[in-house]
Amino acid sequence: MYTRQEQQQAARQARQRLWITFLPAALVFAAAVTVFVIGVGNRDADAWKLPAALTLAAGVYAIFFFGVYAKPMLSYAKHINYMLDGRLRETTGYLTQFSENLSERNGVECHAIMINVGEKDDREDDRLYYYDAKKLPLPFEMGTRVTVVSNDMMVAQLRSEG
Repeated sequence: MYTRQEQQQAARQARQRLWITFLPAALVFAAAVTVFVIGVGNRDADAWKLPAALTLAAGVYAIFFFGVYAKPMLSYAKHINYMLDGRLRETTGYLTQFSENLSERNGVECHAIMINVGEKDDREDDRLYYYDAKKLPLPFEMGTRVTVVSNDMMVAQLRSEG
C-alpha cells in the first residue's frame, strides 16, 4: 500500500511545511529583537511595546501554523515510516466490517475495519484494525479471507488469501 516514493514525498512536504511555519516567525522575532536593541540604544522608555507585539505575533503564527499546517503532515510522514520500516505483524482472517465513519489514530484519519480470525465466526475472534482514509477504496468485499500486515493496529498492507 505504501511506497518509498510516498515516504520521500511526505518527508519533503513535511520539511517544506516546517520552513513555511517557522521561517516567517523567526524573521518577525529577529525584527523584534532588532527594534528592541535600537530602542534601548536610543534610551526610549517605550522601546519594549513594539518588540513585545512582534514577539507575540511571531509566537502565535508559529503555534497556529504548526498545529494546523505542519503537524498533520509530520504525523502522516511518521505514519508512512512506521508502515514501511516499523515492526510489522501479519494476521489472517475474514473481513467482516468496514466503518464509513472517520476516526483519528496517531494523527492520521482512518476507517475502522474488523477481521475475524476464528473458524466459527465468534465475536471473541474479532480483531480491530485501522485503514488509512487516503488509501480508499477498500480493495476487497466483506467476507473475503485476507491477510493484514499491521503496525500497532494500523494496516500497512492488505492482501487476499484466495
